[in-house]
Amino acid sequence: MKKQIFAAIVAGSALIATLNTALANEKIKVTQAVASFAFLPIDYAKAAGFFQFEGIEVQQIATRGGQI
Repeated sequence: MKKQIFAAIVAGSALIATLNTALANEKIKVTQAVASFAFLPIDYAKAAGFFQFEGIEVQQIATRGGQI
């Protein structure tokens, strides 16, 4: 019984380590039409390193606002 519990813990730990590695390379693109305070939380999180800490690479893309 103890061997089965130990094996389950080892297998679970290996699975969690694999999932963290897979998610660590996630890339996200965020577009913004104009520079405004609406994007301040994203700017702050990027400057403070929150995205890097979570393993997320955020690319901000500036586009022109207005009609097509």
